[in-house]
Amino acid sequence: MKSVCAVIAKDGLFLASHRRYDPNLWDFIGGKVDDDETPENAMHRECLEETGFIADFELFDIRDDGLYEVYVFIGTNPIKISSEDEGMWKYASLEEVCNGAFKDFNAKLLTDLNII
Repeated sequence: MKSVCAVIAKDGLFLASHRRYDPNLWDFIGGKVDDDETPENAMHRECLEETGFIADFELFDIRDDGLYEVYVFIGTNPIKISSEDEGMWKYASLEEVCNGAFKDFNAKLLTDLNII
């Protein structure tokens, strides 16, 4: 299965959404790729659905986490265009995204990006 996630940074913080089952777990924006879409289209859809933001995305890497083939994007120029987002979002700290539901994946990704 394919999924996407994006690192969108601003002033040392990261655009993140919380997990529905635990509002204290903040992770990068992302989700599953539908059968009829490309990973880039999925990234745009997930970002808009979860946050109401649009952004420019550039593919950074494709990683296998054992369950998903994860297309990792770097997002730039985020612009809030809708208040109809489905989730809770914020610019989360490094500590928050490194303690989220996908903490090991997030920490490895940020290390590879030379952020930590």
